[in-house]
Amino acid sequence: MVSAENGIDFLLPGTASGLELEYPARVVPFASWLGHTPFALWLVGALKPRIVVELGVHTGNSYCAFLQAVRAVGLDTRCFGIDHWMGDAHAGHYGDEVYQELQAYHDPRYGTFSTLLRTSFEGALPYFSEGSVDLLHIDGFHTYEAVSADFKSWLPKVSSRGVALFHDINVRERGFGIWQFWEELTSRYPHFEFLHSHGLGIVYLGNEPLTGPLKALFAAKAAAERESIQNYFARLGTSVVERLATQTLAAEIDTMKTQMGSLAADLTEARLKLEKVDRKKAKVAALEAELSTVRAKLEESGEAKDRTTALEAELAAVRSKLEESGEAKDRTTALEAELAAVRSKLEQANTEAEVLKSNLEAATLQAQIKTSMAHQRLAVTARLQRELLKANLEKHSYQRQLDDVLQSKSWRLTKPIRKAVNKWRRLRALDRLPDGSSTTLVTKS
Repeated sequence: MVSAENGIDFLLPGTASGLELEYPARVVPFASWLGHTPFALWLVGALKPRIVVELGVHTGNSYCAFLQAVRAVGLDTRCFGIDHWMGDAHAGHYGDEVYQELQAYHDPRYGTFSTLLRTSFEGALPYFSEGSVDLLHIDGFHTYEAVSADFKSWLPKVSSRGVALFHDINVRERGFGIWQFWEELTSRYPHFEFLHSHGLGIVYLGNEPLTGPLKALFAAKAAAERESIQNYFARLGTSVVERLATQTLAAEIDTMKTQMGSLAADLTEARLKLEKVDRKKAKVAALEAELSTVRAKLEESGEAKDRTTALEAELAAVRSKLEESGEAKDRTTALEAELAAVRSKLEQANTEAEVLKSNLEAATLQAQIKTSMAHQRLAVTARLQRELLKANLEKHSYQRQLDDVLQSKSWRLTKPIRKAVNKWRRLRALDRLPDGSSTTLVTKS
């Protein structure tokens, strides 16, 4: 088994630098290029480029690996990362936050020899002389047409010892066509490829003879030899990918812990709120019970009020009837008194008439007997006749008054009262009689 200490030197004698064994300083999403960062570190040490250009920087995992190797080796290299940092259909679209985060990381560390150019690939072409770029990394839009155009436009900028890298040569989905363009390149240029982490292709575009580590890399023709190199860098790349996974998991755990703390606080607050709600519910229930009691009392009060109103109306009617009854009683008493007076006067008139009649009869008899005295008594007879006439007139007048009383509405209305009075009088009379005796009371009505 190949060890980490002598692995690459054993595979490619005389090429060991140890750079591929360093962990990349920048390990951020996305993980697709991280599996090739050990080879990127080794390649910079092997090639020692004077100018490095990367087309399609995105979050900067690959570009910062080149920069880390330049600084580690102490090279006098100028580096340029070119991207519009808006994304595309393959990488996804995003805002300024990706560029701003990378710039904040990049400038303090590598700003003395590296520049981030925010422009299109074509827009950056005028800023580079032909034959000046030793290391060109093409990782833009991945359709066949796009990668072919990028290669053709930047090929004149590549130096006589230039090397080009192509990522995603092992992706055959979502319109990726770089695999097809890679097959075309491999028939024309010395090359080497890795299949892990979506695939990475390396081609030598220079016309100078290959020397040193790169000569050994491109000279590896045997399948077993190429596979050993591929496996070596794949294992190193896997450790980097796993490191990102570990960092991501640790960040997620920290986030979850924070969320758990927040949730615990929220739970405590929620429990307090629930307790408060329960207290309010209990208070509401008590108020509802009290309200029900009040409503029941109000209903009872309403019924009592209605009953009181009805009783008051009934009492008013009774009082009215009693008042009418009192007035009728008073009227009956007055009429009875008036009737008694009329009857008394009538009896007196009858008595006087009887007396006068008796006197007249006596006078007539005496006149027959005593004719001689007739003339003397004519005056007396005439006077008595006049008095009798007057008495009869008064008798008729009293009789009419009595008839008027008997025919009046008041007399008829008080008939029940008179009957009740007469009944009461008879009962009182019976009470005054000795035991076993009886009497009959006759009342004219």
